[in-house]
Amino acid sequence: MRHWAYDYIGLPYADGKNGLAFDGPDSFNCWGWVRFVFRTVKQIEMPVVHIDRYEADFLANRTAIRKVFEQSGWRPVADKKPQEFDISLMSNAYGRHVGIASVANGVMSLVHAIEGEGVSIIPFNDLWMLGYSGITNWRLTS
Repeated sequence: MRHWAYDYIGLPYADGKNGLAFDGPDSFNCWGWVRFVFRTVKQIEMPVVHIDRYEADFLANRTAIRKVFEQSGWRPVADKKPQEFDISLMSNAYGRHVGIASVANGVMSLVHAIEGEGVSIIPFNDLWMLGYSGITNWRLTS
């Protein structure tokens, strides 16, 4: 069975304007990708998160995303093991990032839109190569 993300792999990254998500269908920023996937694949409308990619206060950006999750019925996964369509929130020295957990070729991976690559898939075990740490997986509760 063909992976739901394969048709989008390689589509370009596009920075949002004024902190808004750039949510396709031809290019994406990271939150825009999450919004697009949940709208088109899962029929769930995710809220807009007003963040600034160049904001010096990365904690404020992370806090804004966490607040949207909590208000929308998403909760952090207690055992930290991602499942298909969990949203992964992480950070590195350059800021925060978000993507969607998914099994690709039998490996738990992150499907995300990232500057320089666009939409791509990376195994969770390789996220350290991008400097990501503090990964929190969020799951929609009923």
